[in-house]
Amino acid sequence: MLTFEKTDGVTIGILQVNRVDAANSQDLSREAIEHLPEDQHIILDLEQVKFMDSTGLGWLLELARTIQGRGKKLFLCKPTNAVKTLFKLVRLTRVIDIFDSRNEAVEKARNL
Repeated sequence: MLTFEKTDGVTIGILQVNRVDAANSQDLSREAIEHLPEDQHIILDLEQVKFMDSTGLGWLLELARTIQGRGKKLFLCKPTNAVKTLFKLVRLTRVIDIFDSRNEAVEKARNL
């Protein structure tokens, strides 16, 4: 569901699901908490996610708070148009930086 790779001092989590919703949010949360390093900024690649509900949004906010509690930041990249529209609708962009490309997100994270 969630794979990780490290590049340029940043950890990238790649969501390998089409949906982030009530059916899989708890599993994603467990995977993220188990595998995320405490000393790096995190980028979540959302390219494969076609649908996200309010539970998925809650998971992202919880993850962002956890990472911020460690003194680091969560970035999102490559959301599909449907997911990007949802983020704009709920104004998630006020809380989490969202980028169209992975390279933009990595560059931002490296410069913090």
